[in-house]
Formats: sequence, C-alpha cells, structure tokens
Amino acid sequence: MSIKIQWPMPANWEDFEDMCYRLALADRVLVSGRKYGRRGQEQHGVDIVGQTDHATWRNVGIQCKLKTEYLGGELRATELKEVYEKSKTLNPRLDKLYVATTIARDTEIAALVDQINASWQRRHFLEIWCWEDICSMLDAHPTTAARYYPHIAGTDDIQCGSLDFLEIFLGAPANDTVSRRIGKLCSHTSFTEGFRAAAPEVANVLSEYVQNCLHVRKGKARRVVITFDGTELIIEDDGQVFDPLDPSFPIKPDQMGLRTIRGLADRQTSLSVEYFAKCIEGSNTFNRLTIQIKDREGIASCECSVHVEAADFFTRGDGLAYFERMAIPADCDPFTIHIGTARHSSSSGTHELLKHLKDFLGDRRLVVVVAPHRADLYEALKGAVSRWPGVSLRLL
Repeated sequence: MSIKIQWPMPANWEDFEDMCYRLALADRVLVSGRKYGRRGQEQHGVDIVGQTDHATWRNVGIQCKLKTEYLGGELRATELKEVYEKSKTLNPRLDKLYVATTIARDTEIAALVDQINASWQRRHFLEIWCWEDICSMLDAHPTTAARYYPHIAGTDDIQCGSLDFLEIFLGAPANDTVSRRIGKLCSHTSFTEGFRAAAPEVANVLSEYVQNCLHVRKGKARRVVITFDGTELIIEDDGQVFDPLDPSFPIKPDQMGLRTIRGLADRQTSLSVEYFAKCIEGSNTFNRLTIQIKDREGIASCECSVHVEAADFFTRGDGLAYFERMAIPADCDPFTIHIGTARHSSSSGTHELLKHLKDFLGDRRLVVVVAPHRADLYEALKGAVSRWPGVSLRLL
C-alpha cells in the first residue's frame, strides 16, 4: 500500500475556491454548478452553487473558508452559525450547504453541525469538509489534484478527461519534465490528426508559449494546464497577464516566441487564435490562450464531440441553420457539444440549436459544456436545459 500524499494548503482563496469547485464536480457532489457572485458582492453565505442527483437533496451550496496562520487559523462556532444563517436567504433555497475549510477536524464544530441538522429550525442540511476530507478527495481524484499540484500529482502520462479530452499539468520551472510532457501531447494521435498539416506549427507555438508562461522573469506562472478536445487547444496559466496577440505591443528581432504565435494567427486561416486574461473578481484565476480548428466546426469528431463557435447565433433561425449543417454519427451516446468560445452570442440562437439537437438524438444523451468565461450563457440556458431528460449542462 502506498503512503498517502501530504498535500500543502493553498496560499490564496482563489485557488482554494476553484479547487473545491472542481473537486465537488469530480466527486459528484455537484453534477452541474458555478461560482456564485464575485468578491465584494452579497453572496448569501455561499461561494459555489449547483445541483446534485442525490435522492434527498438537489440544490447545493458550498462556502469556502481558507484558514491559514496568516489569514487566521480557526473556524469559530459563531462564524459557522453566521454562514449558515446567511445561506438561508439564498433563492432558490438550498437543500444542503457544505462548508469547506482548511482547519483540522474539531469536536466543537462537529457538535454544532449535529445540533443544526437535528434542530426543528433547520432550513437545510449542513456538512463540513475539513482539510483531512479535502485531502481524501485529492487522493481520490488525481487528475483534479494535478491541476493545483503538478509537481506532486502530475505524471508523464497524458490524463484522459471525463469528456474525451486530453490534459497535461505543468509546474514551474520550465525543465526537462515540461518538455517531455509537451512532446507526448504533440505526438499523440488525436493532436496530429486534429491539427493535420498545421500540427508542427501548433506544437512550436505551444512550446514557446508555455516556456514564456513558466519563465521566472516573464510569465512567472506556477502552473500551466493544457487541454485538447479534438477541436480546440486550451493553454491556461496562473501567471502574469500578457496578450501575445496584442498588435500594440511591438515585436523585437530576438523575440522568437512572440513572432511564432502571431505568425500562426496570421498564416493559418483554418485556425482561430484568441487570448483571454484572467479576472480575479470573476473567479477566473487563469489566463487562457486558445487555438481552435475552424474548418471542421459543426462536424463531430470520432469522439462524438463537437466544438461550436457561437458568434453568429444572433437569431433562432441562425441556430436552426447551424444544426442543419451538422453531421452527427448515428452511434454517439452521449454526444458532447462545447459552446461559447466567442465573446458574443445569442442565447436564443444557441437554445434553438440545442433544442433541435435534443430532438434529433432522441433517447441518446446530450452533454452541453459551456466555456468558463461564458457564465452568462450558462445562466441563460440552464433553466430550459435542466428540464430536458437525458441532457446535462456544465460550466467548465
């Protein structure tokens, strides 16, 4: 039996909140969910809200309490009571509240939780995740753990995600391990067949960009996550904000990385390259560079997955027209559609596309994945989509 890993506590609340959100999804505490509000707004005692498929409760909230020596190392009973009372004001009402914290298990806190759950004044159930519980979840979900602890949980192997995508996790500094993992991804059949003739140039851009992200004097990132789903390559980093596509930033003769990235964007007309800066207030703690294959939009890959560029969905008629151009294999179950890579799109047009997809698939399952920076699109769609049998909606 292997010795359990001693996971270090996160240093900032953004990482802790994001980690709790992704662990909740991985552990099926949530089947769909989102970050709730942003710093400075009234959050009604929760940082994360979502739904579960539990027989007793459906609406779930999670409050994250990072407790360190610097921030204050205790979760007091009065603080827990205040969180619970605030969570009563959330609409729609919760069925269960989880409080995730980095404190060790505490008998006083455990007794208070039992008291609240047994009280006739209870509005919803309460459960505490102490640091030991969170560490057990990290042990159980190494792919999620590798996102935050790439040097501890990461391996040289390419991780296979739950939605048929490939991921690798990298940590600073840029070294031989980083090069080896990038090399494995770029030589993977899905990568070479997906990008075809452009694969060597995309691999060059990926290598140059990641080196800059992890450079101690340039990007200063501590970790990088690279995801490829067959139609889009996503490179996320937690370092300095820098848009390599910004034309106002001049290229010096010796800046090979910047020249390579812009060259790809200019020469490869079959690819779309975009950059999204991180936004701490929006709970998006990663910068994101995306390289999307445009010439096969709307055409399902062998993984029964398609990446839809929704920029032209201004009307319901646009959504119907897009559906009619799609080619969907007859044996796909589930069929996965990734939506919302554009900065602008019509929720009505997107809804129309999904409605026709649902009708076409019949009893087959449909998985709808919304890009992380399009929480607005997720919110607009979830009311209707949640009522459709066999259809699940997720915000990455």
